[in-house]
Amino acid sequence: MSSAVPETVQARIDSLRQQIDAANYAYFALDAPTLSDSSYDSLLRELKELEASHPELVTADSPTQRVGANVVTTFDPIAHRTPMLSLDNAFSEEELREWEAKLRRQVGAGEDFAIEYVCELKIDGSSISLAYESGRLIRGGTRGNGESGEDVTHNLRTIAALPLQLRPIAPKTEAPTKPQAALSLFDAEEEPATSDIPSLIEIRGEVFMTHSEFARINSEMEEKGGKTFANPRNATAGSLRQKDPSITASRKLDICLYTLGACEGWSFESQYDLLQTYKHWGLRTSVLRELAHEKGEAELRH
Repeated sequence: MSSAVPETVQARIDSLRQQIDAANYAYFALDAPTLSDSSYDSLLRELKELEASHPELVTADSPTQRVGANVVTTFDPIAHRTPMLSLDNAFSEEELREWEAKLRRQVGAGEDFAIEYVCELKIDGSSISLAYESGRLIRGGTRGNGESGEDVTHNLRTIAALPLQLRPIAPKTEAPTKPQAALSLFDAEEEPATSDIPSLIEIRGEVFMTHSEFARINSEMEEKGGKTFANPRNATAGSLRQKDPSITASRKLDICLYTLGACEGWSFESQYDLLQTYKHWGLRTSVLRELAHEKGEAELRH
């Protein structure tokens, strides 16, 4: 810190960032707001004013730095460390049973082994992969062909629900206990974590647009005589490929994270453990989620 900057200014900036980050965590990850909109806006406004007066104190992960000033001209290719696979569909109970039989063969689980299922709603948006190094968001890209996509980091940073820095949680000190080694789906090659954040992790999920936001955007486009979007999914994809991040920011995209790519320095016991850990890190996961112990047991309720 520059000697010309009073320590009280730096302390206030740090305090404001912590309060805003805590409010974002409560609102987006826990679905339990702790501040009113006006109180939140007041904190953010004060932080912007202090950073404008002391630009040398601005950091890349500050809550004020979500929308960059630079407009990109091209979308660079981004390689996925592990492929981004597509999801299968089942349209009948018979297809669901066939899928389970295939799953049991793949993981070596006999008919007498009770498999648990994590059930949540499918979101119709755009699949994305987020790379965090030591807890800091460094890169984000679209699914593309599954092997590589387009770098849209500048637009993903504008999503308010997406943390630029993961929140540390207590490290795991013991290897998870599994009833059957063949069902180690997430950490077969990993040692138990010894730090509170993975050294590298690809976090994957879906960026989407609510129906109300979709209606608002199309209404504005109609008023301006512009072309409207056919559906929220197309609107989401188009917003992620904007060269000007301020346009993306104005469309208030949302995000839901639910799966994993590459991971170093952390292990997960199960899909349910993965989702709970994501929530602790401050990542937005589906609130409509249930753990089922048998086929058809879970019923998602509003």
